[in-house]
Amino acid sequence: MLVGLEYTNLKQGRAHLTKKLKTALICGCTHDPYLDEGLWGAFCNFAKLLKPDVFHRNGDIFDFYQISRFSKDLERADAMAEDREVFFHHEEMIGKVLPKATIKIASKGNHEDRVYKHILYSPDVRASMTNFGMELPTWDSFLQLDKFGYDVRDSEGIRLPRVMYGDLAVWHGKKYSQYAVAHNVRKMGHNACNHTHRARSWACVVGGHNMYGYEMGHMADPRLATDYIEDEEDWQQAFGVVNFDDGGYFDVDVVLVKDAGMGKRRFSYKSDYWEW
Repeated sequence: MLVGLEYTNLKQGRAHLTKKLKTALICGCTHDPYLDEGLWGAFCNFAKLLKPDVFHRNGDIFDFYQISRFSKDLERADAMAEDREVFFHHEEMIGKVLPKATIKIASKGNHEDRVYKHILYSPDVRASMTNFGMELPTWDSFLQLDKFGYDVRDSEGIRLPRVMYGDLAVWHGKKYSQYAVAHNVRKMGHNACNHTHRARSWACVVGGHNMYGYEMGHMADPRLATDYIEDEEDWQQAFGVVNFDDGGYFDVDVVLVKDAGMGKRRFSYKSDYWEW
């Protein structure tokens, strides 16, 4: 028996359940053209069913490997325009299933910084822009995000952009250590990121209030890890679904991709699952 329960509150609670929350579908670290093709197909089918109010690409949209410190072949930068066609194909896939009213947001990640470092410090900026088919020396111009209807969020000074869903700040992330999620919560309060490629949640009390942090994984082909990690891999494929309202409320589901046996992969949401 619950002592002190006021049954009138139960009726009020049921009334609150009728209120409609907004939904944001968040995917980060797709690293095109190294996106996991099977996962992306299942993800697009999921997006068609979910019908999100917001679709958010949360940084590291394109890998820009050819102009990174990991690539030593200077001529490989010329292949980026060809790799971009792979991104265009994937963007067309998701564009076909999203409702026309869905707001599309693209946030800058650390891999997008590679464009600035390569283009702006090249001997001939205009030649590089022409080579990549860019109108402006920016990462979003290279990806032609305006053509796909994205609201582009670039750096805010030295700070990576943050998009608010209720009181939850969604940003790409900066620190990579195992303690990054705890550091982010203590510094920022409620937040969610993708940069670490891990999938988990963490909570603590800050200033007398419960604060929550989330890492929402990545959507790249798992084989990409071999190019970046020398030690044991700790990456997890995942994406985020955030339900929120304008009053500060939010609820986060980090949707994990798991082995389903017989060489198949699967993720589930509510009572449905998607397998490939």
